[in-house]
Amino acid sequence: MRDSKKEFENIKELIAKGSYDEVKPLLKQYLSENTENAEAYKLYGNIFAYTGFLAKARLIWRGALKKFPENTDFMYNLALSNYLQKRPARTYLKNILKISPNDTGAMSMLAQIAKDDGRYDVAIFYWKKILKIEAENVEVMNNIGVTYAIQGSFGKARVWYKKALELDENYALAHYNLATALYELGENAESLEHAEKAAELDPATHLHQASSLIKQINRKLS
Repeated sequence: MRDSKKEFENIKELIAKGSYDEVKPLLKQYLSENTENAEAYKLYGNIFAYTGFLAKARLIWRGALKKFPENTDFMYNLALSNYLQKRPARTYLKNILKISPNDTGAMSMLAQIAKDDGRYDVAIFYWKKILKIEAENVEVMNNIGVTYAIQGSFGKARVWYKKALELDENYALAHYNLATALYELGENAESLEHAEKAAELDPATHLHQASSLIKQINRKLS
């Protein structure tokens, strides 16, 4: 008699190793005999997504969602795949929040979609909701700052970048973004400090942009 639990553990080990082509037929066979394992359906869709067959992955997740209508993993994967293909994703995400009101992943994607669409107030609304759950999420604070900066509200952007840096003084991206906001506000000396700090902390990412900003600041200070 086959040990389905051991079989599934072996499947997960192969996935962890990246043996996707090997595991596809194994998962297909496993699911033909174990139709109530929601995680197996999720993984089956995942491996098709990982290997470039997103349409097949979506077909699997949609079928699984009909079988498990309150499974937020399937909703999230479908929302993410829709977002990546520039298809509507909000319905899936809002359904996640009906089932799991504190799902910050769904909130974050809703915020990003709103930002992409130019609905900046909505994006900020969702990011602030995340902060009520994850009070020290510096990436969210930076995102709020960026969204204010896009709207030209550099004073508000500065506040949020500084909030992030109060929690993580080595957050290079927040240093760079703060430098740009301060430059727009005419606070050149402080802007220079943060531009230099961004370049020091993460030269691979920020050295080129920070160096350009530093040159502009120095011209104003000279």
